[in-house]
Amino acid sequence: MSQEFILSVTPVGDDEYLVRTEKVAPGVPLAEEQVRWPIDQWLALSSQLMNDPLLGVLQGQVAQKTASVGRTNSRSEKNSAPNLVALGQQLYNGLFQGNLRDSWTCARGIAQHRREVLQLRLGLKGRGLPRLPWEVLHAGDRPLATGTDVIFSRYQPGTSLFKQTRILPSTGPIKILMAIASPSDRDSLQLKREVLHLQQELQNRAAHPTKNTLHAPEIQLTILEQPDREQLTQALEQGHYQVLHYAGHSNLGSRGGELYLVSSRTGLTETLSGDDLAGLLVNNGIQMAVFNSCRGAYGDPSDLADNSPERNLTEALVKRGIPAVLAMAESIPDDVALTLTRLFYRNLNQGYPVDHSLSRARAGLISAYGSHQLYWALPILYQHPDFDGYLTGAPGQSAAGESLLQNLMGSGTQPVTGTEWKAPTSVDATAKYQQLPVDIKDRTDSPEGKVADDFSGKLNQERSDQIQENYPLSAANSRQQVPGPKSPISARSSVSTTAATRVAAPGQKPGLKKFLTVALCLLPFAVGAGFLGWRHWQNRDSKPEDLLPAVRTPLSQNYIQIQRPNLEKARTAQVTEIAESNFNAGEIAAGLKATEELLDRVALYQAESALQAVPNSTINNPEVNFLKGRLAWQFQQVGNKKYTVDQVRRSWEIAFNGRRDSLKYRNALGFAYYAEGNFDRAYQLWVEVLDSIAPASNKATPSLKSVNNEDILTACAGLGLVMAKTAPSVSPQERTTRLTKAIELRQKVIASDPLSFGPQALAKNWLWSEAAIRDWVSLQKL
Repeated sequence: MSQEFILSVTPVGDDEYLVRTEKVAPGVPLAEEQVRWPIDQWLALSSQLMNDPLLGVLQGQVAQKTASVGRTNSRSEKNSAPNLVALGQQLYNGLFQGNLRDSWTCARGIAQHRREVLQLRLGLKGRGLPRLPWEVLHAGDRPLATGTDVIFSRYQPGTSLFKQTRILPSTGPIKILMAIASPSDRDSLQLKREVLHLQQELQNRAAHPTKNTLHAPEIQLTILEQPDREQLTQALEQGHYQVLHYAGHSNLGSRGGELYLVSSRTGLTETLSGDDLAGLLVNNGIQMAVFNSCRGAYGDPSDLADNSPERNLTEALVKRGIPAVLAMAESIPDDVALTLTRLFYRNLNQGYPVDHSLSRARAGLISAYGSHQLYWALPILYQHPDFDGYLTGAPGQSAAGESLLQNLMGSGTQPVTGTEWKAPTSVDATAKYQQLPVDIKDRTDSPEGKVADDFSGKLNQERSDQIQENYPLSAANSRQQVPGPKSPISARSSVSTTAATRVAAPGQKPGLKKFLTVALCLLPFAVGAGFLGWRHWQNRDSKPEDLLPAVRTPLSQNYIQIQRPNLEKARTAQVTEIAESNFNAGEIAAGLKATEELLDRVALYQAESALQAVPNSTINNPEVNFLKGRLAWQFQQVGNKKYTVDQVRRSWEIAFNGRRDSLKYRNALGFAYYAEGNFDRAYQLWVEVLDSIAPASNKATPSLKSVNNEDILTACAGLGLVMAKTAPSVSPQERTTRLTKAIELRQKVIASDPLSFGPQALAKNWLWSEAAIRDWVSLQKL
């Protein structure tokens, strides 16, 4: 459930703007303020931050004239962070002033009390205001657009949603058309890699809902590679898609920007104007457009003059009524675009609405690249206030959602959808906020429930009279009718409010009939109280604990057996949830076991998400560091350069130093050294593996039962690799000796386990890299 806090900003003069609330939740006062902003200073600083973020922002280039925001002109990343934070703080303090700040504080308090999400939607008029990076709004040191309690998006005032000509199913899949265009005369983005990463993520999706949501839609992705205008039009007309995802190049233009496609005849650039694209999307019922391209939205404030006829794609689509448009403020690195795409669709797949999914994706970008980098602020989302963000229908329309609503409201209560909100009276306000929903499930439309509602309504009337005397509410606070929240709690409160108003009407007094009704309803409670008193007298000599029923402790063996999941049979999403839940609960061993299962499945992004939930107190845990190193190592094996071999080695060194008796850690660290070319260190580690089972002086030979034979053979294979790899760099005599030893080690390994150490089997072994397998195959040819 969520509440809305919709603001509009209108220029009224030189550096003067009218900021006012357009829509708020019940109980939140409407407000407006006329403010003066140093817009030129903000635009100048924004230009420094947004201009070529790969060089400017990431290196901290800030002009001297913006010294009031950032004091230094350092090129270090550390110095760029305070400038970004300071700009976000200035925008936040400029936006929320006077009565607006009070209204905002009230809205956040109510949302927090109800445990609801607060949607902050910012409508910006004119051409200068949208160029500011409002996504960097900072409440103190916290970026507002990256949380899950406050969700930020923009909207274009004065626009209306296009009329949907087809009914969106409430339980169907989200169908995405991804058009990738890399014309031969344009710089090539690694678009094919983006598609492969996205497909990997969607193939691992779960069919069952995940935690915190009952609405987990399936996502169906269709790839349209190198399309021209005709092919794009045909695909949109026939596919019944909800989302168009374009990955390629775009630019500003006088007709709503330009989208670059690929001519099927020449293979060169073919442009599609934003106005034409907007008409095409509206005609085919597209709910959302995603542009992974440069200049898809306002970014660099120096791009356009106020009187420039050029516009961007986002502006064209939003004006035509597309419900949601996600675009990049500026060019974004390919690997960052891949990460953003994966994070956004992962959250969309888990049932979150569009704006919530983007907020969680921003948090993921901060986790991956750091808050001092501007990547998380580059995505700009325009979402119409009348669009709830669900691409297949709101979750409340599903059977599961209705079932939950019925359970919360009571079996005899029908779910109440949005109702028009008018200026609240003191009775309304009191009934809404003083009737706590502690016993909502039990208080149905039964006679006892109605009587209780009557009594609580009368009590609320007496309280509201006192409140009205001290804090009279003015009907002028309401600028317009505002839909109430859709939560079951709010709906139940409105039912109670009606009862309270009916009972507490002026001049109405309860008669004899009503008194007898109340007495008859309370008679069973009196009989029950008498019975409890008799039982208390009968057991007056009993101990207190003797009167309590036997309760099975949740730590009993039976409970553990019931709750223990079968990781091998569980779906990947379920295993991910199990890992994260255990880490959050402090059950590190169980979380690590589930994470290892994810790594065995090569579900790398899910494993990465699970390891991010590991508590900071376990930072030096050997197994945690080993799995972190393994995650980075496996990312390397699939061609993802997000992690380096150096990061792998450092993680495995921490693990090895914590458990020096682990042969598994020694072997893994040996392969890391081998990949770095540190053959001496790799040789030393693998020799230590063999020494661990060799006879020691004055000691009996260790039992081989406790030693994994695969670990020994792996060490032997590693030693053979080192011998063969270093042979060319030594003298001819030493070269012959090393090659002879390498061949002997290879023969020993193959004779012991020919199946596990064949090339095909090693390709399935996460520890063996492609380079190591090639070296092993070369050794077998000697």
